[in-house]
Amino acid sequence: MDNLTSALEGAAVTSFAAETIATRKSQYKSHRAVVDQASRRSQMLKRQREERQDRMNSLRDLVDLDDAAANAVEPEDNDAAMVDDSDAKTGIEPADSMSTAADKPKPKRANSVFKRHMMLAEVMFEAVDDWSEWSCVPCPVGKRVLIVSSKGRTKAFPHYQAVHTFDSLLPAGGNGSYRAKDYCVLDAIFDQVNNVYWVVDILCWKGTPVVETDFECRTFWLNSKLSEEPGLMETTNQKYAFRPLPRCESTPDGIQAAVTAPRPWHLDGLLFFHNEGFYEAGTCPLALWLEYGHIQPALEMKIDPKPTD
Repeated sequence: MDNLTSALEGAAVTSFAAETIATRKSQYKSHRAVVDQASRRSQMLKRQREERQDRMNSLRDLVDLDDAAANAVEPEDNDAAMVDDSDAKTGIEPADSMSTAADKPKPKRANSVFKRHMMLAEVMFEAVDDWSEWSCVPCPVGKRVLIVSSKGRTKAFPHYQAVHTFDSLLPAGGNGSYRAKDYCVLDAIFDQVNNVYWVVDILCWKGTPVVETDFECRTFWLNSKLSEEPGLMETTNQKYAFRPLPRCESTPDGIQAAVTAPRPWHLDGLLFFHNEGFYEAGTCPLALWLEYGHIQPALEMKIDPKPTD
């Protein structure tokens, strides 16, 4: 009798323990949770593919629109149209934007292209918390443009004025042989004094988009690709050169060097890019603009009182 009682008690404990464990497992690993998690993964992958496809389509649309936009405005190779527009570095329109149509041309197509594809910086009102997460890009006085090379021509889309069309040594940007898919898209500042497009950032190179890579990766890609193209950085065999703007660490010494280092242009201000930020069209908080005259008070540091030549 005692043996039978002990056996029944052991079976009851074992049954209770097994039931408890099963219940606990069901709370953490239910069939519904597995289905929901798989569904969420599938939805996330789908959303990422769609967003990537949207960005790809956006770049392709820019290349396809490029001819129509250039034909809608005049003139080609018009250097006079490439004047200073430093406010285009941010999402703020210049003060004279209320001028009449007779005062300056306003081709809506070019303006629309610029705004839809260009990443514009927010004005920096206060120093960031962790400067180690940011890179500094000194910028010359000039016109911010979106460069598109495709179908044997190169076009510069400015903020408010006519599309500028010319030949260049960019892939698919001149009269030489090219493949239809070898189009390039660059973010640049036109320096009319030196006939140089100083490249701020890169969106696409030979049909490969890089807008979904971080700033440090895009910087490496930009420097390596521009240096690989023979003659691209010089004006020997083309009217305009394409050169990358320097990058500096966002430290007191780095910013000091960015402001005071000898340059072949006048300093307009500093662009700050978050190292992990993607290239996002429109006004983006991961890009900050600090005009030259505001550098010292905003960053509370002493600098050379005159921009370098």
